[in-house]
Amino acid sequence: MNIQKHILIYLAILMFFLMWIRCSPKEPLSPQAEKGKKIIRHEENIVTREVWESDKTHIIAAEISISRTVLRIKPGTTIQFERDAAISVIDSAGLIADGSEQPIIFSTDIAEKGAWKYIYFADNALHDSCKLINCQIEFGGGDNSRGAAIYCDNASPIITGCTITHGPLSGVNLIGDCRGIKFEDNTISNFDFAPVQTYACNVSAMGNNTYVENGLNQIRIIEGSVTFNDTWQNPSVPYRMADGLTIKSAKLTIKPAVTLLFEYDEGAMISENGSLQAIGNQSERIIFTGSDIGRWKGIYFNASANDVNSKLVDCVIQYGGQDSNHPANIILEDASPEISSCLIRQSIGYGVYISGKIKQGSLNNNTITNNAMAPISTSANSVKGLSPGTYLGNGMDVIEVRGGLDEERVIEDGFWDNLGIPYRINGIVQIQSSTLILAPGITIQMAAGSSFEVLIQGGFIADGTLEMITIEGVQSTLGFWNHIYFSNLANANNCQLVSCQICYGGGDINRPGMIYCDNVSPTIRNCNIEYSLTYGIYLKGNAEIADLQSNFFNGNGYGNYCKSP
Repeated sequence: MNIQKHILIYLAILMFFLMWIRCSPKEPLSPQAEKGKKIIRHEENIVTREVWESDKTHIIAAEISISRTVLRIKPGTTIQFERDAAISVIDSAGLIADGSEQPIIFSTDIAEKGAWKYIYFADNALHDSCKLINCQIEFGGGDNSRGAAIYCDNASPIITGCTITHGPLSGVNLIGDCRGIKFEDNTISNFDFAPVQTYACNVSAMGNNTYVENGLNQIRIIEGSVTFNDTWQNPSVPYRMADGLTIKSAKLTIKPAVTLLFEYDEGAMISENGSLQAIGNQSERIIFTGSDIGRWKGIYFNASANDVNSKLVDCVIQYGGQDSNHPANIILEDASPEISSCLIRQSIGYGVYISGKIKQGSLNNNTITNNAMAPISTSANSVKGLSPGTYLGNGMDVIEVRGGLDEERVIEDGFWDNLGIPYRINGIVQIQSSTLILAPGITIQMAAGSSFEVLIQGGFIADGTLEMITIEGVQSTLGFWNHIYFSNLANANNCQLVSCQICYGGGDINRPGMIYCDNVSPTIRNCNIEYSLTYGIYLKGNAEIADLQSNFFNGNGYGNYCKSP
């Protein structure tokens, strides 16, 4: 009985052991072993037409090239790359991998990012015979010099419906002119760097793709020259401008909701009849910014730009100003693009920097805020081009107006609108053969040593009858600024100071008056003329003021007025 019992126990243990062996986990079989496929190794370059069938697994064991022929890969085929292996399509060759019926797999049994190198399309390949359609491409990109699983060198293959995944650098590099490429409906994921790197000239050829879980989930533009009329759609991820953006002899249109990130010390330059149209809307603004909230130079419209065709509407321009000569988010050099309804903020310098002249109404309804310096720095010639907007919350809430030898004289009639914040004059603003008119209620702050000079056939009209105009020093210090100078050749009929508060000037003892009239008789009426270091008004030669007594004088160092021979 005991013997039978022991036998039953041994049988039970044996059955349990056999069942455990049968149910224990095993290493998965390779696809070819699972399907019983024959394995074919490829180590030699391909120079005659070949067709790779799906009933075989093809092992690429080296860097092989396809030359002067076409390799066709059938749907459902698996291609396995050994370490550092690659395919190069060169010299009038083609690679057609159309997995429309069943996906074609380009992979490796190493399952390690960058285990194999790349699929390379050369500039002299047969582009019409280069197709990757519904392919799964994984674990490639292990070549630092080319840096991508798929590398197009001035080549334009069809790459559609593919899944491109798991690499140490980028999924696809489009180098040179690849404008004929068809690149859409792909998913590029799990690359340690950017999913795509490309030249700017190729961006418009890129269709809708999906980019997820990449280290830098952005399209990185590594050469920024635009020389074709192009349109950049919203790719759902930002464009990253590694080499800046230059637009020459071409028009670039940027669609709503696009974001452009500029790497450190890069910027956008529009010149040589180039134009930029970035027209967003309130719900889909176009964003120009620095990468990783870094610093970039800003958007620069050169005097040679086609400003008639250039527009920034409903855009956000931020974090610029990395330019020692023109520290601002937007720089206008004798250029008048339309800039309207934009948010211009957080520059390390100005919001907008203007040199030369701009047309009236070029800037409309913008919000310029949180910039380290003034919202706008402009030459005196361009003030007439400014329009009301929101200009508060900056380091200095003033419109900086530059005068002096580096700026041209005002030679066109102009009206300085009341923008809700003061104008601050730096240097000498000279007016010649034109008339400058100040809006009622305006405040002019005069920096140290600054002046208005009204020269040959010039005029200066500040009529504050409706609301007093203030012209004062930045500091409440006698003689802080110099004078309003009416020269003997000024147009007296257009020289008028009416209902103005004028104070803290008179700092030029060679022209000892806060208002200096050199043999010319302007209208000066109902003004408060106070706190000049020298005289309030100096009348030289035959200068006369008809309503002199209508003015109020106070605290003028040399006296209220002086009449000299």
